[in-house]
Parts: sequence; structure tokens; C-alpha cells
Amino acid sequence: MLLIGMHISRSAHMTTKRIPLTLIGAAILLALAPPVQAQAVPIGLFPTGVDANGFARLDGANELHYDLIAAPAPMPPGIPIVNTGPGFPVSPGGPWLTDSPVTGSPCDAPTSRWIAPTLVDVLPNGIPTIHPLGSYTYRTTFDLTGFDPATAVIAGCWAADNEGFNILINSAPTAQGAVGFAAWTPFTVAAGFLLPTLNDLDFQVFNNTGPTGLRVVFTEGTAQRLVAEPLSLALVGMALTGLGMFRRRLV
Repeated sequence: MLLIGMHISRSAHMTTKRIPLTLIGAAILLALAPPVQAQAVPIGLFPTGVDANGFARLDGANELHYDLIAAPAPMPPGIPIVNTGPGFPVSPGGPWLTDSPVTGSPCDAPTSRWIAPTLVDVLPNGIPTIHPLGSYTYRTTFDLTGFDPATAVIAGCWAADNEGFNILINSAPTAQGAVGFAAWTPFTVAAGFLLPTLNDLDFQVFNNTGPTGLRVVFTEGTAQRLVAEPLSLALVGMALTGLGMFRRRLV
């Protein structure tokens, strides 16, 4: 009985800590606030033939951002090689789009260079490098971790020898081709992304005869970062204030 009495006595002297009305009002205003508009930011796509800072690589250098993942036998997959002008096959020494094109396209501005399965040259007998007939697939990878994939947009131009016949995003074809190697062909990719994680962008090229190569530039490659919604923040705030309401103190 004595213990019970003591418990009742202590309980009688406990009070609930009040929460200031300003905290509750702030949580309500936060819940009613308009959605936060995230800004589109770059997602780390690179043109062909450049380094990590966007500067052109030298003729014969390894490509840093694209892999040749499929090629007709006996050409093995591997790391493409940068091919630059003014010598063959890049204009003015050859038929491929020049290093610094002036076509009036917005794709002229970004720095880029041609890449190919090997260094393309003219042999001493006067015959140029010949790559096997068939399809070649070049892949670049970008990371959408922390981004909203539904907001991702990729746009740019490409050129290919002999022709580009498809662009794939995460193995899904977009049915976009490139007309050839002397001019740019624009492309846009705005659907088919996976969840925020690594994504594959493939360029498929078909070679009829002689050397083959690929050139890609981007005029846009952006997505919006994932941000917490005001309502979610408000619920967290209300939960914290709710915990405070049930805290008790001795007086």
C-alpha cells in the first residue's frame, strides 16, 4: 500500500510539456507550401574522343568514355581508338566530318573526335585500313543515382561510317539512325531510363566496306535531382513535435 501510494503521489506531480504554437503553425505552413522545383543539372555525358575535362584526345589515343562492346569477327570488342585530322580518314584528308565542323548545327560547338575499332590509316600500298563488314556497338554509361530518371533528357548529334542504324537506352531501341559520316544527324532520348542507377547508352553502327567509325556530341544531358517534398518534411516536423508533447517532467 505504501508503494502504491508513493507511485500515485509521484504521478500526481507530473505534467505534460506544452508545445509552442509557433512550432505547430510552422509545420502547417510547410505542409501547405508549393512543391519545390528542382533544377536540371548535367548527368556526366561525354562526347567521343575527349578527356575528363572535355579536351580533345590525340590521334591514336585510347577512348576514355566509350567501349566497343560488339563487333563482327575477327574484330574483338575492346577500347576504341581516337582518330583525328587532318589526315585520312578525317576531312580534309578524308571523307569523315572534320575535327572542327562548321555546318550551322548547334552540334558544331562541343569538342569531339572520331573513334574507331583501330587507328585508321592508309597503308604503304595505298589501301586504307579495312574493318570487317557488319555491325558495331559502342557503349557509354552514366549514373542517375540521386536523380529523378523521369526528368532525364539527352540530345545531341552523331555521325557514323558507313551509317548509324540505332541508338539504344538500357538495351531498348529508339529507332534513330545516322545518315552517314559527312554530316551530323540529331537525336533525342527522353524515355526508357531505369531507376536511379547506372544507365547504358549504345550507338550501333553498320560498316559496308573500308574503315568504320563513330562520332557523338551532346547538346543536352540533364536530369533533376531528387528532393524531399515539403509535405514529407512537415510530417517529420509534426512527428518530432508530437514526441515533445508526450515528454513528461517532474515539477
